[in-house]
Amino acid sequence: MNISKLHQQIGSHWSAKSTKSKGKSRFWQSPTIIKHINKRVCGTSVKGRHRGLTELVKNRFPGRVFKHGVSVGCGTGNKEMSLIQQGLVEKFDLFELSEQRIKTGRIKAEELAIAGRVNFILGDALSVTDLDNRYDFINWTSSLHHMLNVRQAVEWSFNVLEEDGVFYMDEYIGPDRLQFTDEMLKLASEVRRNLPGRYLRNPRKPEQMFPRDCKAPDLGKLKERDPSEAANSSMIIGAVRDNFPDAKLIMTGGIVYFIALNDLVGNFNEKEEDDICILKLLLRIDDLLSEAGYNLCASCMAVK
Repeated sequence: MNISKLHQQIGSHWSAKSTKSKGKSRFWQSPTIIKHINKRVCGTSVKGRHRGLTELVKNRFPGRVFKHGVSVGCGTGNKEMSLIQQGLVEKFDLFELSEQRIKTGRIKAEELAIAGRVNFILGDALSVTDLDNRYDFINWTSSLHHMLNVRQAVEWSFNVLEEDGVFYMDEYIGPDRLQFTDEMLKLASEVRRNLPGRYLRNPRKPEQMFPRDCKAPDLGKLKERDPSEAANSSMIIGAVRDNFPDAKLIMTGGIVYFIALNDLVGNFNEKEEDDICILKLLLRIDDLLSEAGYNLCASCMAVK
Protein backbone atom coordinates (compact mmCIF):
# COMPACT_ATOMS: atom_id res chain seq x y z
CA MET A 1 0.00 0.00 0.00
CA ASN A 2 1.46 3.39 -0.97
CA ILE A 3 1.73 6.15 1.60
CA SER A 4 -1.13 8.18 0.10
CA LYS A 5 -3.60 5.30 0.34
CA LEU A 6 -2.33 4.53 3.84
CA HIS A 7 -2.98 8.11 4.92
CA GLN A 8 -6.47 7.87 3.43
CA GLN A 9 -7.12 4.69 5.40
CA ILE A 10 -5.88 6.32 8.61
CA GLY A 11 -8.00 9.40 7.99
CA SER A 12 -11.08 7.27 7.32
CA HIS A 13 -10.50 5.33 10.55
CA TRP A 14 -10.35 8.46 12.66
CA SER A 15 -13.29 10.06 10.85
CA ALA A 16 -15.42 7.00 11.64
CA LYS A 17 -14.21 6.70 15.23
CA SER A 18 -16.60 8.33 17.67
CA THR A 19 -15.36 11.25 19.74
CA LYS A 20 -17.98 10.52 22.40
CA SER A 21 -16.99 8.61 25.53
CA LYS A 22 -18.50 5.16 26.02
CA GLY A 23 -17.79 5.18 29.73
CA LYS A 24 -14.67 5.26 31.88
CA SER A 25 -12.32 2.50 30.72
CA ARG A 26 -8.92 4.06 29.95
CA PHE A 27 -6.35 5.52 32.31
CA TRP A 28 -6.70 9.08 31.00
CA GLN A 29 -10.34 9.07 32.16
CA SER A 30 -9.28 8.60 35.79
CA PRO A 31 -8.60 11.85 37.69
CA THR A 32 -6.55 9.93 40.28
CA ILE A 33 -4.27 8.38 37.68
CA ILE A 34 -3.84 11.65 35.81
CA LYS A 35 -2.93 13.56 38.96
CA HIS A 36 -0.43 10.79 39.81
CA ILE A 37 1.23 11.07 36.40
CA ASN A 38 1.28 14.86 36.59
CA LYS A 39 3.02 14.70 39.96
CA ARG A 40 5.70 12.47 38.45
CA VAL A 41 6.23 15.03 35.70
CA CYS A 42 6.16 18.34 37.56
CA GLY A 43 6.14 17.41 41.26
CA THR A 44 2.56 18.58 41.86
CA SER A 45 -0.70 16.62 41.61
CA VAL A 46 -2.37 19.05 39.22
CA LYS A 47 -5.64 18.14 37.54
CA GLY A 48 -6.03 17.64 33.81
CA ARG A 49 -4.28 15.41 31.30
CA HIS A 50 -0.85 16.69 30.19
CA ARG A 51 -1.07 19.51 32.78
CA GLY A 52 2.06 18.28 34.54
CA LEU A 53 4.06 18.88 31.36
CA THR A 54 2.45 22.28 30.93
CA GLU A 55 3.52 23.23 34.46
CA LEU A 56 7.04 22.01 33.71
CA VAL A 57 7.24 24.36 30.72
CA LYS A 58 5.75 27.27 32.67
CA ASN A 59 8.30 26.75 35.45
CA ARG A 60 11.12 26.72 32.89
CA PHE A 61 9.80 29.80 31.05
CA PRO A 62 7.82 31.86 33.59
CA GLY A 63 5.48 34.30 31.90
CA ARG A 64 6.39 33.25 28.38
CA VAL A 65 3.63 32.91 25.79
CA PHE A 66 4.74 30.91 22.75
CA LYS A 67 3.73 32.80 19.62
CA HIS A 68 3.18 30.08 17.03
CA GLY A 69 2.74 26.39 17.73
CA VAL A 70 2.27 23.38 15.49
CA SER A 71 0.65 20.03 16.17
CA VAL A 72 0.60 16.94 13.95
CA GLY A 73 -2.23 14.43 14.21
CA CYS A 74 -4.20 16.90 16.30
CA GLY A 75 -7.57 15.15 16.04
CA THR A 76 -10.24 17.67 17.03
CA GLY A 77 -7.58 20.01 18.44
CA ASN A 78 -8.96 19.90 21.98
CA LYS A 79 -5.53 19.56 23.59
CA GLU A 80 -4.10 22.44 21.61
CA MET A 81 -7.09 24.68 22.28
CA SER A 82 -6.61 23.93 25.96
CA LEU A 83 -3.01 25.18 25.73
CA ILE A 84 -4.30 28.39 24.14
CA GLN A 85 -6.87 28.82 26.91
CA GLN A 86 -4.19 28.21 29.55
CA GLY A 87 -2.18 31.06 28.07
CA LEU A 88 0.81 28.95 27.05
CA VAL A 89 0.50 29.30 23.25
CA GLU A 90 -0.94 32.19 21.22
CA LYS A 91 -1.96 30.27 18.08
CA PHE A 92 -1.58 26.88 16.40
CA ASP A 93 -1.28 25.32 12.96
CA LEU A 94 -3.05 21.97 13.32
CA PHE A 95 -2.38 19.13 10.87
CA GLU A 96 -4.84 16.23 10.68
CA LEU A 97 -5.75 13.45 8.22
CA SER A 98 -9.40 13.11 9.28
CA GLU A 99 -11.83 15.55 7.65
CA GLN A 100 -14.51 14.74 10.23
CA ARG A 101 -12.21 15.53 13.15
CA ILE A 102 -11.27 18.84 11.57
CA LYS A 103 -14.95 19.73 11.15
CA THR A 104 -15.59 18.91 14.80
CA GLY A 105 -12.54 20.91 15.87
CA ARG A 106 -13.60 23.99 13.91
CA ILE A 107 -17.02 23.93 15.56
CA LYS A 108 -15.36 23.67 18.97
CA ALA A 109 -13.03 26.58 18.19
CA GLU A 110 -16.02 28.72 17.22
CA GLU A 111 -17.76 27.83 20.47
CA LEU A 112 -14.66 28.87 22.42
CA ALA A 113 -14.30 32.08 20.40
CA ILE A 114 -10.75 31.18 19.35
CA ALA A 115 -11.36 30.18 15.72
CA GLY A 116 -8.89 32.81 14.53
CA ARG A 117 -6.14 31.26 16.60
CA VAL A 118 -6.34 27.68 15.27
CA ASN A 119 -5.55 26.94 11.64
CA PHE A 120 -6.66 23.39 10.74
CA ILE A 121 -4.85 21.83 7.77
CA LEU A 122 -5.97 18.57 6.13
CA GLY A 123 -2.84 16.69 5.13
CA ASP A 124 0.53 15.21 6.05
CA ALA A 125 2.64 17.81 7.85
CA LEU A 126 5.86 15.88 7.32
CA SER A 127 5.58 16.31 3.55
CA VAL A 128 5.61 20.12 3.89
CA THR A 129 9.17 21.27 3.22
CA ASP A 130 9.05 25.06 3.66
CA LEU A 131 8.46 25.30 7.42
CA ASP A 132 12.05 25.61 8.68
CA ASN A 133 12.31 27.73 11.85
CA ARG A 134 8.66 28.74 11.60
CA TYR A 135 7.44 27.63 15.03
CA ASP A 136 8.50 28.22 18.63
CA PHE A 137 6.37 25.39 20.07
CA ILE A 138 6.02 21.79 18.81
CA ASN A 139 3.19 19.83 20.40
CA TRP A 140 3.17 16.02 20.46
CA THR A 141 0.52 14.75 22.86
CA SER A 142 -0.68 11.23 22.14
CA SER A 143 0.08 11.64 18.44
CA LEU A 144 3.80 10.99 17.90
CA HIS A 145 3.25 7.28 18.51
CA HIS A 146 0.87 7.33 15.52
CA MET A 147 3.60 8.48 13.13
CA LEU A 148 4.65 5.83 10.64
CA ASN A 149 8.27 7.00 10.79
CA VAL A 150 9.09 8.41 14.23
CA ARG A 151 12.64 9.39 13.41
CA GLN A 152 11.47 11.43 10.43
CA ALA A 153 8.81 13.08 12.61
CA VAL A 154 11.28 14.10 15.32
CA GLU A 155 13.84 15.33 12.79
CA TRP A 156 11.06 17.36 11.13
CA SER A 157 10.21 18.79 14.54
CA PHE A 158 13.79 19.91 15.06
CA ASN A 159 13.92 21.54 11.63
CA VAL A 160 10.69 23.53 11.93
CA LEU A 161 11.50 24.69 15.47
CA GLU A 162 13.16 28.07 15.87
CA GLU A 163 16.03 28.72 18.26
CA ASP A 164 14.94 28.67 21.90
CA GLY A 165 11.70 26.98 20.83
CA VAL A 166 10.21 24.09 22.81
CA PHE A 167 9.55 20.48 21.85
CA TYR A 168 6.63 19.34 24.07
CA MET A 169 5.85 15.61 24.18
CA ASP A 170 3.59 13.35 26.26
CA GLU A 171 3.43 9.92 24.64
CA TYR A 172 3.19 6.15 24.62
CA ILE A 173 6.78 4.99 24.03
CA GLY A 174 6.35 1.22 24.48
CA PRO A 175 6.67 -1.71 22.04
CA ASP A 176 5.45 -1.23 18.48
CA ARG A 177 1.81 -2.10 17.83
CA LEU A 178 1.20 -2.57 21.58
CA GLN A 179 2.94 -5.94 21.38
CA PHE A 180 4.02 -5.95 25.01
CA THR A 181 6.86 -8.23 26.08
CA ASP A 182 6.17 -11.46 27.95
CA GLU A 183 7.69 -9.92 31.08
CA MET A 184 5.44 -6.87 30.86
CA LEU A 185 2.36 -9.06 30.46
CA LYS A 186 3.46 -11.30 33.32
CA LEU A 187 3.80 -8.32 35.66
CA ALA A 188 0.47 -6.82 34.60
CA SER A 189 -1.27 -10.19 34.96
CA GLU A 190 0.12 -10.59 38.47
CA VAL A 191 -1.47 -7.27 39.40
CA ARG A 192 -4.83 -8.41 38.02
CA ARG A 193 -4.64 -11.75 39.81
CA ASN A 194 -4.42 -9.94 43.12
CA LEU A 195 -7.38 -7.64 42.54
CA PRO A 196 -10.69 -8.36 44.28
CA GLY A 197 -13.17 -9.84 41.82
CA ARG A 198 -15.39 -6.75 41.74
CA TYR A 199 -12.72 -4.86 39.86
CA LEU A 200 -12.73 -7.43 37.03
CA ARG A 201 -16.36 -7.05 35.97
CA ASN A 202 -17.23 -5.55 32.60
CA PRO A 203 -18.97 -2.21 33.39
CA ARG A 204 -20.99 -2.44 30.17
CA LYS A 205 -21.91 -6.11 30.72
CA PRO A 206 -21.89 -6.68 34.50
CA GLU A 207 -22.53 -10.41 34.08
CA GLN A 208 -19.16 -10.75 32.31
CA MET A 209 -15.71 -10.67 33.88
CA PHE A 210 -12.48 -9.55 32.28
CA PRO A 211 -9.67 -12.16 32.30
CA ARG A 212 -6.99 -12.00 34.96
CA ASP A 213 -4.28 -12.76 32.40
CA CYS A 214 -3.30 -9.79 30.24
CA LYS A 215 -2.60 -10.24 26.55
CA ALA A 216 -1.32 -8.01 23.79
CA PRO A 217 -3.85 -6.96 21.12
CA ASP A 218 -4.17 -9.17 18.05
CA LEU A 219 -1.56 -7.74 15.69
CA GLY A 220 -3.45 -8.35 12.46
CA LYS A 221 -6.71 -6.87 13.74
CA LEU A 222 -4.90 -3.87 15.23
CA LYS A 223 -3.14 -3.02 11.96
CA GLU A 224 -6.34 -3.48 9.98
CA ARG A 225 -8.32 -1.26 12.34
CA ASP A 226 -5.73 1.53 12.58
CA PRO A 227 -2.49 1.24 10.59
CA SER A 228 -1.07 4.15 12.59
CA GLU A 229 -1.51 2.71 16.10
CA ALA A 230 1.95 2.58 17.75
CA ALA A 231 3.44 1.89 14.32
CA ASN A 232 6.96 2.97 15.29
CA SER A 233 6.59 3.85 18.97
CA SER A 234 9.65 1.96 20.24
CA MET A 235 11.89 4.42 18.35
CA ILE A 236 10.58 7.57 20.05
CA ILE A 237 13.05 7.83 22.93
CA GLY A 238 16.09 7.17 20.73
CA ALA A 239 14.94 9.69 18.13
CA VAL A 240 14.33 12.39 20.77
CA ARG A 241 17.72 11.83 22.40
CA ASP A 242 19.50 11.97 19.04
CA ASN A 243 17.85 15.23 17.99
CA PHE A 244 17.55 16.91 21.39
CA PRO A 245 20.51 15.65 23.47
CA ASP A 246 19.65 17.90 26.41
CA ALA A 247 15.96 16.94 26.51
CA LYS A 248 14.34 16.52 29.91
CA LEU A 249 12.79 13.05 29.60
CA ILE A 250 10.55 11.79 32.39
CA MET A 251 9.48 8.16 32.33
CA THR A 252 5.96 7.76 33.68
CA GLY A 253 5.48 4.00 33.92
CA GLY A 254 2.39 2.31 32.58
CA ILE A 255 2.57 -1.41 33.35
CA VAL A 256 -0.24 -1.06 35.89
CA TYR A 257 -2.38 1.79 34.56
CA PHE A 258 -1.85 1.15 30.83
CA ILE A 259 -2.04 -2.66 30.77
CA ALA A 260 -3.33 -4.13 34.05
CA LEU A 261 -6.10 -1.57 34.58
CA ASN A 262 -7.10 -1.28 30.93
CA ASP A 263 -10.92 -1.65 30.75
CA LEU A 264 -11.07 -1.86 34.55
CA VAL A 265 -10.74 1.83 35.45
CA GLY A 266 -14.50 2.33 35.54
CA ASN A 267 -14.79 -0.14 38.41
CA PHE A 268 -12.94 2.23 40.73
CA ASN A 269 -15.32 4.70 42.34
CA GLU A 270 -13.09 7.71 42.85
CA LYS A 271 -15.51 9.16 45.37
CA GLU A 272 -15.06 6.14 47.66
CA GLU A 273 -12.08 6.19 50.04
CA ASP A 274 -11.48 2.43 49.80
CA ASP A 275 -11.29 2.48 46.01
CA ILE A 276 -9.01 5.52 46.04
CA CYS A 277 -6.67 3.83 48.53
CA ILE A 278 -6.42 0.68 46.41
CA LEU A 279 -5.88 2.70 43.23
CA LYS A 280 -3.11 4.75 44.85
CA LEU A 281 -1.44 1.56 46.09
CA LEU A 282 -1.55 0.15 42.56
CA LEU A 283 0.01 3.34 41.25
CA ARG A 284 2.81 3.04 43.78
CA ILE A 285 3.48 -0.44 42.36
CA ASP A 286 3.57 1.17 38.93
CA ASP A 287 6.16 3.66 40.22
CA LEU A 288 8.35 0.82 41.48
CA LEU A 289 8.12 -0.96 38.13
CA SER A 290 8.97 2.29 36.36
CA GLU A 291 12.04 2.72 38.55
CA ALA A 292 13.02 -0.83 37.59
CA GLY A 293 12.93 0.13 33.91
CA TYR A 294 9.42 -0.88 32.87
CA ASN A 295 7.97 2.14 31.09
CA LEU A 296 5.29 2.50 28.46
CA CYS A 297 4.80 6.27 28.67
CA ALA A 298 7.01 9.34 28.92
CA SER A 299 6.86 13.11 29.01
CA CYS A 300 9.50 15.36 27.51
CA MET A 301 10.42 19.03 27.33
CA ALA A 302 13.29 19.97 25.05
CA VAL A 303 14.67 23.33 24.03
CA LYS A 304 16.41 23.83 20.69
